[in-house]
Amino acid sequence: MTLNDLSRKGLFSLELEELDSSVLEWLEASGSAIDPSKDERHATHEVRIRTYFGQVEHPELKPVARALFERFPCPILEVVFKRRKGWQIESMKPAAPADLEEREQDVFAAALDRFSSMVWRKPGLVAVTALIWRCW
Repeated sequence: MTLNDLSRKGLFSLELEELDSSVLEWLEASGSAIDPSKDERHATHEVRIRTYFGQVEHPELKPVARALFERFPCPILEVVFKRRKGWQIESMKPAAPADLEEREQDVFAAALDRFSSMVWRKPGLVAVTALIWRCW
């Protein structure tokens, strides 16, 4: 379902103007200029990031990464932001661990570990499992 949703651009229009100003400031500072002759829709800047289980390397983008992962649960998501009148998500696509550079593999591994710990090793679940074993 996530892969199908990612192929429909209309589903991922995120209202970036409503986000914290630190997100917009980070995008502004990180955006690389676009050659106008290469962009028919008159974008001025572009930023590419990857999110890993809703985590991101840049602390300013954590709210964006979390919101995207909640809507599109994809382990590795490549997101392209473009600034026209305001910042917009231009595209999102899944990526594979094989696509990652060594530094990114470390970030991915840490995010995978955090995600696995949150989902499968909740303290309440461990306590319930221990109680079940004692009852047997």
